[in-house]
Amino acid sequence: MNYNDGTKPSQEFKPMKPEDRKWLEEAMAQYTFEPTNKMKECLVVLRKHKELQQAELEETLDELLEYIDMHPTNGVNLCKMNGMGLMFEIIIEN
Repeated sequence: MNYNDGTKPSQEFKPMKPEDRKWLEEAMAQYTFEPTNKMKECLVVLRKHKELQQAELEETLDELLEYIDMHPTNGVNLCKMNGMGLMFEIIIEN
């Protein structure tokens, strides 16, 4: 703890308790946006594309496209998640 706001000497700071650390990590994970996780959620929905209404299919594909456009590596991530085969399947069927 070399850096602090100067209100207390750094020697007074103690390591976090395991339960406090766990709570903080969970809170941060809950409020951190991770496009890769959102892409996975889209792919779960799209794997049921035969059961989806056309509007829901289009909405999910648009959402997935937004996540892919967010970062250049997200297209690669889609391929790593085996999403391209699913995309081709949807394209061919529609």
